Amino acid sequence: MRLALAQINTVVGDLDGNAERIGRRLAEAKEQQADLVVFPELAITGYPPEDLLLRPSFVQAAQAKAEALARGARGIVALIGVPWFDRDLYNACAVCAAGEIKTIYRKRFLPNYGVFDEDRYFATGRDLVLLEHDGTLVGPTICEDMWQPGPPATDLALAGAQLLVNLSASPFHLLRDRERQEMFATRARDNSCLVAFCNSVGGQDELLFDGNSLVLDEEGHLLARGPSFEEALLIVDIEPADAIGRRLRDVRRRALARDRRELPDIPAVHVGSAHGPRERVEALIAPRLDELEQMRVGLELGLRDYVDKNGFGEVVVGVSGGIDSALTAALTVEALGPRRVHCVSMPSRYSSAETRADARRLAANLGADFRELPIDDIYNGFESVLAESFAALEHDLTEENLQARIRGTMLMALSNKFGWLVVATGNKSAGRRGADPADDHRPGPERRTAGQPAGRGFAAALFRPRRGPRRLRRGGPLRRGAERGRLRSGRRRARRGDDRPCRVQASSGATRCQAPPEGFRARPQDTNHEPLARVALPRRSCRGA
Repeated sequence: MRLALAQINTVVGDLDGNAERIGRRLAEAKEQQADLVVFPELAITGYPPEDLLLRPSFVQAAQAKAEALARGARGIVALIGVPWFDRDLYNACAVCAAGEIKTIYRKRFLPNYGVFDEDRYFATGRDLVLLEHDGTLVGPTICEDMWQPGPPATDLALAGAQLLVNLSASPFHLLRDRERQEMFATRARDNSCLVAFCNSVGGQDELLFDGNSLVLDEEGHLLARGPSFEEALLIVDIEPADAIGRRLRDVRRRALARDRRELPDIPAVHVGSAHGPRERVEALIAPRLDELEQMRVGLELGLRDYVDKNGFGEVVVGVSGGIDSALTAALTVEALGPRRVHCVSMPSRYSSAETRADARRLAANLGADFRELPIDDIYNGFESVLAESFAALEHDLTEENLQARIRGTMLMALSNKFGWLVVATGNKSAGRRGADPADDHRPGPERRTAGQPAGRGFAAALFRPRRGPRRLRRGGPLRRGAERGRLRSGRRRARRGDDRPCRVQASSGATRCQAPPEGFRARPQDTNHEPLARVALPRRSCRGA
């Protein structure tokens, strides 16, 4: 049997565009003489469609697209993810063959944790589906169905399935591809089945899908693996009869069957016959990316898709000459190209000549548009207005933090005037210690780099491998930052006179204390304020509650 796994980059709500992408890959799979082509979970609507599913007209249009695609499935079997309404709404797989939808498989396990909210939209499927193609039995599942160690995978195997197919939209986190392969290998060995996993690829708001579709044999050995963060059609020839041989040698399945007493009775739906003789294809096993490269390529894809799918043409980045903004600008240029990126430097009295020169050189190295907008006059206006209120008080971090607000206003003015998306430059480390005031009130800018700790971001900037036609020079602020010791562990730059923002200033003579737990933000103490945790509350009995 020849399998084709189509890991495609869908757009949520774009039924026409998604159907066109599916149609192209379906035609390509037919040219490759594939017997079965698999698409990701909810490929027609894009994942996750969320409240679009509450519109009956949207669901009806998605089903109509599935029926139209089925008419093109002649000489091939296509498994396509689609929402399906049949007295209730299901996360489903349409089995398309011979120009029609032969049957529908409904997802059984609906994740409702982390980023998932499927219980809100879908009903739970109960029935299993078994497909027969030239004597080979194929059991379709959807995403979470195979993360569970028991049914439906075990029931399908007991019913005779030799190949388990999983349509998925599995979000990315670092080294997630390793976890998936290990889990699917366990399912393959436990059920003595071949496993084919087809994943989505691309960004959707805060979610990112990494592809890495794969095919494993009945012993969990890797037969094929798709690339990371790229669309691809993965073609692989398999021998389903090998699963039968392993079952004859491994008696554990018989023990499970005896324990169950009643074997699942799943009628097989005939979907096709084998092609004639053909040359065996050499399956792709794409190399794995290491942790740092996963982070870099994932950031670029997430940013590119966020900008493109939300209809933005160009972006603007505030550059200071420091490492955070340099990294953000470099990633943005890699993702979008230099013509779509505008670098804006907004120096003040606290900015040194070196950082101003670094900002200008960074933009030149990247080939991006550069403009310098000094903010001293605006800053002086703020000081003049606040002079009476701040009379007799020394200058401190309050005045320095005014710069961050001014710069944010300037960037948003450029965004409003030209339609540029503001790409934020703060990182997770700064946010956790309260050193990124803009984090509280960003009016919707992209925050891809804000989700990374500072150390990882620095590493991505310094050690990115050279690839592709644009080879960004490792000069200027990225290299000099390391040479001057700014990245050395345990070393901190002086905060006084620095133009970087800082939220909290300790009073003179204050003792150092531990940082608050993650998720809590320090608030200034007030003479009339008593934290709730310190208020003595009367004890109440819980009996009878």
